[in-house]
Amino acid sequence: MAALTASIVGCRPARESHALQRCEDRCRHHAPDCDEEACTRGCRAVSDREVEGFGKAVFRCVHEAGTCSERTFARCAVRQGVHADGGPPVPASYPDDD
Repeated sequence: MAALTASIVGCRPARESHALQRCEDRCRHHAPDCDEEACTRGCRAVSDREVEGFGKAVFRCVHEAGTCSERTFARCAVRQGVHADGGPPVPASYPDDD
């Protein structure tokens, strides 16, 4: 049982590292102005969009923005996918009971 547990625990970081490397490769391809460090930081910031399949669109947005800051990655990430429209409207306010 200990060997099985060790093998399962031992594989997880490698899998995560592989996913991060793939993301960084896509970043450098679709946002060529970003250096390696910017792609690493950006991939960590937008990993949820990468899993959802919107990574390419995020990287294109970053490239079009012309800057590789974490703020740009975040701004581009929220403009992709089901939340691209800003989410549901704010509920109507209710009068105070006071």
